[in-house]
Amino acid sequence: MVLFLVMPIFTVYKKYKNIIKMVSLPYGTILIFTAYGPILRRLMSPEEMNLMSSFFLFVLVLSMIAKPGLLCRRSRQRLCLTGLIVISGVSLLPFAYYPYWLQWAAVGLLAFTEGRIASIWSRLFLSSVASDERGTVIGVTLFVSYGFLYLTNMAFLELPATLLTPIASVLLFLSIPSQYKLMMETEVLKPWKDESRRIGSKSILAIFFIIYISAGATYSGIFPELVNFGRYYQFINVLPFVLAVPFIGRLADLKGRYLLLFLGMGSLGLSYIVYLFPQNPLQYILTEISLEVGWAFLDAAVWIIGADLAVKYRNSRIQMFCVGAFLSGTFMGSLIYVGLMKFWGEQLFIILMMAHIPLFLGLLIMGIIINGRKLDIHKADPADKVPVHPLSTLTAREREIFMILKENHSNKEICYTLKISPNTLKTHIRSIYKKTGVTSRGEFLMKYLPEISSDFPG
Repeated sequence: MVLFLVMPIFTVYKKYKNIIKMVSLPYGTILIFTAYGPILRRLMSPEEMNLMSSFFLFVLVLSMIAKPGLLCRRSRQRLCLTGLIVISGVSLLPFAYYPYWLQWAAVGLLAFTEGRIASIWSRLFLSSVASDERGTVIGVTLFVSYGFLYLTNMAFLELPATLLTPIASVLLFLSIPSQYKLMMETEVLKPWKDESRRIGSKSILAIFFIIYISAGATYSGIFPELVNFGRYYQFINVLPFVLAVPFIGRLADLKGRYLLLFLGMGSLGLSYIVYLFPQNPLQYILTEISLEVGWAFLDAAVWIIGADLAVKYRNSRIQMFCVGAFLSGTFMGSLIYVGLMKFWGEQLFIILMMAHIPLFLGLLIMGIIINGRKLDIHKADPADKVPVHPLSTLTAREREIFMILKENHSNKEICYTLKISPNTLKTHIRSIYKKTGVTSRGEFLMKYLPEISSDFPG
C-alpha cells in the first residue's frame, strides 16, 4: 500500500525535478529566513521579526504579481535572473552583522528576487506539467522546501545564528542550474496564444486572503509559543507538514481540490481548540500535528487551484495572484496581531479570535458560493489543455535532433554532425514524430516549423 502511494510521487519527481528544484530551493530560503523563520527569530526581537517578515511578504507579493518581463528584456532574461539571485544571495551572507536599516534593504532585495523567480517559474510549470500531475508536483515541491525548514529548525538551537544566514544563500545559489536549464529549453516570456487579461475567480482570491489572516496570527502568536517546548519542538516542528504534503498533492490529483480546503480548515480548527488546554507535551504534540497538517492542506490547495484557474482563464499570472492572496492575508494577519498586542497586551483570547474568525468566514463564504455553483475548483481533468510546447516533451538528444530537423538537413548530414549511426537516428526521429504528433518529415515541417520558429530562438 505504501509503495503504491510513494511510487507515483517518486516518478513525478524524476520527471519534473528541475521544475521542482527551481522553486523549492528559493522557497526554502524564504521559510528558514524571512517568513517568520528561525534565522530572524534568533537575530531580533519578536516584534522586529514580525515587522520585517511582514515587509518581506509585502514586497514579495508585489514582485510576484508583476509582469514576467519586468526584470529585463526577454532575450536577457536568463542572465538577469541569475545575476539577481547571485547579488541577493551574496548580500545575505553577512546579514547578521548589518545595521538594522541595511537588514531591511537586504530583505527587500531578497523579496524582489524571490518574486521574480516565482513569476517565471509559474509560467514554466503551467507550460510543462500535465493537469493530472499538478497536485503531485506541488506536493513534492512543498515537501522539499519545508524539508529544509525542518532540518534548519533541528539545527538552529545548536548553531550560532551567524552561521545560519549562509544556509539561506546556499539554497538560492543551488537553484541557479535548474532555472537556467529550464529557461534555456523554454521561452517563458512569450505570452500564451490569445492570453486573456482576466484574473480568474475573485471569490477564490477573497477566500484565500481571509483564511490566511489566520496564518498571520498563527505565525506571530502561536508558533513562538510552541518554540518554548524546546526539544519537542526541535525534533517535531514542521515534520507533520513535510510527511503529509506529498500525499496531499497526490490526493488533489485523484480526488479533487474541494477536499483539500475543507480538510485543511477542519484540521486547523481542531489545532486551535487543542491549544486551549493546559500546556504539556501531549497538548503540544496534538497542536503541532493538527496545525501543520492543516496548513499543508491549504498551502497545497492554493498553489494547485491557482494553476487550474490560470489554465481555465488563459492567463498565466493567475497562479501568482492566488499565491499573492494568501501571502497578503498572512501579511495582514500579522500586522493586525501586532497592533492588537500593543493595544491590549498579550492575551490568549486575541490569538484565538484571530485564528478562528477568518476560518469561520472562509467556510461561510465557501458554503454560499458552492451552493450557488460559482466556485471554480474541480478535479484535475486529463483533457485540460495546457499550452505544452513540443520541445518540453523531448529528451536532450531528441531536442538536439529536433533543432537540426527543422533546418531540413538530410539524415546523412545529421548522422555526420552528431556522430551517430543511421539506425540510432531513425529511432530518435520516430520518437520525435510520435511526441510531436506527426507521421512524416513533410508533415512535421508544415505543421510545427512555423510555430516553433516564431516562438523559440534558433
